[in-house]
Amino acid sequence: MSRLTESFAARLAAPVAWPLLTGLVCLLSYILISAKGITWGDSPEVAQAVYGLGVMHPTGYPLFTLVNKVLISLLFFIEDPAQRLNYVVGAWGAAAVVLLALSVQTLLRHLDREHDELRPCHRGAGVLTGLLYGLSYSFMEQARIAEVYTFHVFLVALTLYIWLRFVIEHERKWVLWAALTMGLGLAHHLTITHLFPAALLLLLVLDRRFFLTRRFPLALLIGVAPLLFYLYLPIADQTTKAFPWGGTSEWGNFRYHVTGQHYHHFLFESAATFWNHLSRLPEQIATQLQWGGMLFLVLGFGILSRRCAPYAGFLALYLAAGLAHAMGYNVGDYRVYLCAPFYVISLIAGVGLGWFLGSALPRWLTSKRILIATRISVYVVVLSAIFGQAAVDGYAFASKPAFVPAMAEQMAKTVPAGGLLLMPPGTRCYASWYTQNVRGIGKGFAAINLARVRNPWYTDYLKRNWPYVDLPNIPNQRRVLLAALKKYVGRRPVFTKDLFTRDQRLPSSLQLVNRGFASEVIPSDNAAPAVVMIRESYLTDRISKQTSGLPRMTFASDERIFLVVSWKARKRRVGELRWIAPDGSVQQRRNLDIAKNTRRSWFSLTTNTRHPEGDWRVQIVLDETLALELPFVVRD
Repeated sequence: MSRLTESFAARLAAPVAWPLLTGLVCLLSYILISAKGITWGDSPEVAQAVYGLGVMHPTGYPLFTLVNKVLISLLFFIEDPAQRLNYVVGAWGAAAVVLLALSVQTLLRHLDREHDELRPCHRGAGVLTGLLYGLSYSFMEQARIAEVYTFHVFLVALTLYIWLRFVIEHERKWVLWAALTMGLGLAHHLTITHLFPAALLLLLVLDRRFFLTRRFPLALLIGVAPLLFYLYLPIADQTTKAFPWGGTSEWGNFRYHVTGQHYHHFLFESAATFWNHLSRLPEQIATQLQWGGMLFLVLGFGILSRRCAPYAGFLALYLAAGLAHAMGYNVGDYRVYLCAPFYVISLIAGVGLGWFLGSALPRWLTSKRILIATRISVYVVVLSAIFGQAAVDGYAFASKPAFVPAMAEQMAKTVPAGGLLLMPPGTRCYASWYTQNVRGIGKGFAAINLARVRNPWYTDYLKRNWPYVDLPNIPNQRRVLLAALKKYVGRRPVFTKDLFTRDQRLPSSLQLVNRGFASEVIPSDNAAPAVVMIRESYLTDRISKQTSGLPRMTFASDERIFLVVSWKARKRRVGELRWIAPDGSVQQRRNLDIAKNTRRSWFSLTTNTRHPEGDWRVQIVLDETLALELPFVVRD
């Protein structure tokens, strides 16, 4: 027993033991809050590209695709590939947390000139810092979905740790390892380039003769070699059954894709955007570090600047580049670009926390008992704050239903084979692509992103998969939309999703009827132009506190059936709601008076007897125009 106890104590004393434990805690948390399949945003597109070895949006992320294809294959016992990738992404996030805790304790040991050993306060600061970052809202949000940013943070974290070892040991082998990790970063996310000026300056300060040695060209070769991963993109463009974004088998498209030119115009395009983001930054940092963390951040940077100036300058230069990119990036999800800078901020704050625990408190408190009690109090208070906030955020994440998969499946089953689903720019197409390419539902219709129709590679892709689709290569989405409506309405089923905004009118010869999450465009006999009134609708079995259950199309005969409707029109609308039984009779009807600016409504089908089994319909007629018709099935 004593040997087992000694062995266990020795394992806990190992430098990596507590960082690994910290990462394990975060990994378990990510598993518990993991999204149930695909989510909003890029998640469906990322998941279908990894699963089907396709090509993602620029810059393609070939390293992420290939590495994670192998990893999700190991999780074959989980049915949904997106769910597998969610877990793998969480594992990369946990690995980044391990490196953060390890970096903090390594750096504190290096800065502690009075003790030449790894002290408990160093380990404690590493654990607290890792948990503070890993269980923060912004990082948990990315660690639970199929996204690329936890892998990016992992590569950044590994690179920062390697440069730290170079600073401590002054051995040139670490430069070669750093060249490899930064090269791998280039094969994943181009913002790794924010590290290059900082790394160059650090090398000039500490070992400028390195550039005169044979290892310098070797380092360049090692750093450039991972760019060969981009050769995957033209191969995948020709071989994948998933979506091959960008037509990367052609040189011009390949160069445009991997250099990220698609996004260049978003960077520093507006001074107002920059100042708006910058004004929010202090609050975001304070939220990230929680209360008291800002003080430790200032303390940590002061300690680093005095005792390890080269590494402090290295971190500061990288941090400035990363923050500048995020502040000047005019996209709605610019906050994801703060994940890596916040890692650095957490690292510096961890140094401040460690100095406070290991140096400041012993100077202020001469009694050993009071010192121990104070340290324990600090650990308890900080851990309580971290886990308390993480519990609140985690519950909110975990309680989110699998709405997007259910929505995408229902939409895929709504549009018949041979039809078209016309969709706007952004990420709305991605759920349809995943449902078609991975789940095999709705492959018979074309889900068309009108923003991409301007690209010949995209219209070629549509023609290869749906030969009946022939749309013009023009950048004006409105013109493409009208051309598609003119050519196909009345000849093929045509559906739209979020294309007609409030009070935007269709041509007088057309009518929009909502069929659930998509609306069908049909010929109209009305002389006046039709007005869009319903954005989307769905049926569910429960409504509680203005939140609904998952969308359904099949119900038991004794269930209460709710209809959820999202409105678009700003004007007052009057009409009627009808629940139509399988025999064609109106089982229930309700007069509607939809007030101006109503955003969402809930209706229910209730009877004192069981619902007749068979194929039902629910209709809404507004201003004497059929605005909604949604089928559903009742069976025991």
